[in-house]
Amino acid sequence: MTEGGPIACDANVQGGIESTVNAQTSAFARDDFELAYSFASPSFRSNVTLEGFVGIIAGSYGPLIESSKLIFNDCLVDSESGLALIDVRFLQAGNDVYALRYLMIEAMDGWRVQGASNLQVVGEGA
Repeated sequence: MTEGGPIACDANVQGGIESTVNAQTSAFARDDFELAYSFASPSFRSNVTLEGFVGIIAGSYGPLIESSKLIFNDCLVDSESGLALIDVRFLQAGNDVYALRYLMIEAMDGWRVQGASNLQVVGEGA
């Protein structure tokens, strides 16, 4: 391990992060925003109500709700802070490829979503 910075995630860390993001995305697809909200970090939930969360997702991350398959890349973790970053791409409606970066935090009940970058269209699918 290197001192003072993030390193590539091992399979266990990346698997835990992917599991959380996939579970949250599946909850969005079922319109179960309460379950999706449970995958947010404790500090996020203490600052944003469920209603606020629904507004954020509907207003800025709508295509994520309709995505079917997520592709994960470039997972980095800082074991000292318990923070990780992972890049996620997904295809929306069989056309646009979107990308976003999740900021994750290791909590008592596993990896939780601390935040995500703005969605960006990065290509077209098949």
